[in-house]
Amino acid sequence: MRRIVYSALTVLVVAVAALSALPLFVSGEGVRQQILDSVLSITGREMTFRDTPRITFNPFLGFELNDVVFNDANAAAADAPFLRMERLQGRLKILPALAGRAEMSNYRFVRPQFNLRVHGDGTTNWVFPQGRIWNVLNAARAAREATPAGQKPELSGIATLQLGTVEIVDGTFNYDDRRNGRHETFTNFNGHLSWPGTSSNWSMDGNFIWRNEAFKFGAGSSQPLLLLSGGTAPFTAELSSGALDFSFEGEANLIADLHLAGNAKLATPSLRRLAGLHAATLPPGSTLSAFSVSGTLDATPGRLSFTGADVQLDGNSGSGALQLSFDKQVPKLAGTIAAGQIDLTPYLADLAAKGGEASPVQDGLPMLAMDIDLRLSAATAKAARLSLSDVAATVSLQKGEAAFELGNASAFGGVLTAKFKLRRQEGLYKAELNATASAFDAAAAIRMAGAEKSPLSGTASFETRLAASSADMAEIHKAVTGQVTGKIENGVLAGVDFAELMRQSQTENADISKLAGETAFRTVDANLTLNRSHAEINRIAISNSRVLAQIAGRADLMQGGLALRMLLTPSQPAPDGAPAPEARLVVGGSIANPVLTRARAPGGMETPGGSDYTPQADPVSLGAANAN
Repeated sequence: MRRIVYSALTVLVVAVAALSALPLFVSGEGVRQQILDSVLSITGREMTFRDTPRITFNPFLGFELNDVVFNDANAAAADAPFLRMERLQGRLKILPALAGRAEMSNYRFVRPQFNLRVHGDGTTNWVFPQGRIWNVLNAARAAREATPAGQKPELSGIATLQLGTVEIVDGTFNYDDRRNGRHETFTNFNGHLSWPGTSSNWSMDGNFIWRNEAFKFGAGSSQPLLLLSGGTAPFTAELSSGALDFSFEGEANLIADLHLAGNAKLATPSLRRLAGLHAATLPPGSTLSAFSVSGTLDATPGRLSFTGADVQLDGNSGSGALQLSFDKQVPKLAGTIAAGQIDLTPYLADLAAKGGEASPVQDGLPMLAMDIDLRLSAATAKAARLSLSDVAATVSLQKGEAAFELGNASAFGGVLTAKFKLRRQEGLYKAELNATASAFDAAAAIRMAGAEKSPLSGTASFETRLAASSADMAEIHKAVTGQVTGKIENGVLAGVDFAELMRQSQTENADISKLAGETAFRTVDANLTLNRSHAEINRIAISNSRVLAQIAGRADLMQGGLALRMLLTPSQPAPDGAPAPEARLVVGGSIANPVLTRARAPGGMETPGGSDYTPQADPVSLGAANAN
């Protein structure tokens, strides 16, 4: 028993002594040459470093290199090398070391700087068309190309190249695409890449900073050799930061460029913050906050395309397709989304907000540094008090011009269409609105505007063409000009009985200063010209079986003042051919409190304050109107 113990102790002491003496078995100069030979053999490229490798034993047998440079064979003289790092540390395998050989497994890159370049001809400096790894990839590529379509390539017969794991500490990645001048920098990169051998699974994870945003990432593939040889392989990826969360599970290939196909989800707590990552500054506001899209993703570095997607924005939800592309100077967002209900009220509030930064267009168009082309449909859409149904619309932003087209919507029992454009030109905001509405309930529309009780009922239609130009977006509503024409049929106008007013006006001493009663009408025809804060009433004709009322003049839309002329005549000629009675009146005061007086003469009219005003169109010259 004592011999056994002594023998075991002897073996233990010898083993400890051998391990302690391992650094003595490994020659620094020998390691130097073997490292250079190994790198050249695997990659086909040369690596340089300063001084002789230092052999370490704590915490494991390894080596350390200083000032490591990995050259780019196609780089210009002024170009930075493909890789430069402060230190390269590696682990040496023990048994080969006892035989005096330096075989490496795990590596640590300390403060490396990778300079990734796409040259003008499309070639890249991170593809090494030489060395053992290239030979393995070529063999896998040949096996894949020889495999009949629809069958899985057999790669098990390809010789395995042992690689290991790589840890990156405080790294920097510079990316330059010389085809389009794009440059990106990723700093504070810390991560692990695990790929023990070319026949093994591949995975990586870590964190980095890009555009002042901290990110965490992870990715993996169960068939990396198939993926790197141009085939399609299983692939998973995750990317998260305070600005976004992205996850993907599906397949990837590198036939032409990275191509992803599978299920994915993209979410952000704030589209404004996400836009900031892409140099698109959005002013503060209550909208464009929480956004998410999930569905089937088909993606390349220049395009993200979601189909069968669930989309949510600011509490609104819908489904359809979205595509974000980067193949032009500015990104483009396009898609078709169908929603149950959309609430546009917060967006209108943001757009109308006064005071500098609160307005999304205060600093000029474009509001986003991208083009937008969206087609939207909704069962219902709400905008303040307005509620629409069966909505079909498009939203676009191209070359600094924002446009909204309402192709169809049901409102108040009728149909509404509209086109709105807004652009920034020569220091001015310029807006255009063309809209039509047909067969809608006039009383319901007026009550929607805030009136407790509508003074007007009937079936209405209108058409409007408006434009405005202003240096201040918050004041653009004061600069509106254009035309409005409309017609209302079979309704009632509350507040005035035109037949009674015409009768009373024939009596010299009758008090006609106040409007009262109501008028049931067959038609109301209106033609107005808007000129900034005023409405020029070219003609309003109201008719029923007894009376025809024709009105022209001006209304102050800001202050509410009125300066109108009114001509009242019977709607039907007298049966005996006698001259028809008529009443010529002046409407002054305000919209809320109109005041009537008799006109002095056909050519002028008396207004409060004693001044005469001749309207743009004299009611007398409007011509006889037929009672419809």
